[in-house]
Amino acid sequence: MIAVEGVENSPAAKIAAAIDDKYVRQVITCERAFLAVFGVGCNVPLAAHAKKNGEKLELTAMLGNEKGQLFSITQVGSDPLTLGESSARRLQQLANY
Repeated sequence: MIAVEGVENSPAAKIAAAIDDKYVRQVITCERAFLAVFGVGCNVPLAAHAKKNGEKLELTAMLGNEKGQLFSITQVGSDPLTLGESSARRLQQLANY
């Protein structure tokens, strides 16, 4: 995956729009929304993987803690932001994070 940005309505933005992949944008948006809820860096064992499941998105996420426990969930939804954020909050509850 490659991220391309450009000033709105610029030639670069028009080129970026022409190569935009809706599927990739949706799964990346979902994964980024999940990670943003945690607001942590590389020192926390945390993972998120989104993929298409029919017309919806499926997000599988994992969180580890300092005791070596691993918590994971899989949730399905249609809105990438809502799915990412709600999955993160659910995993936080599950792990008592």
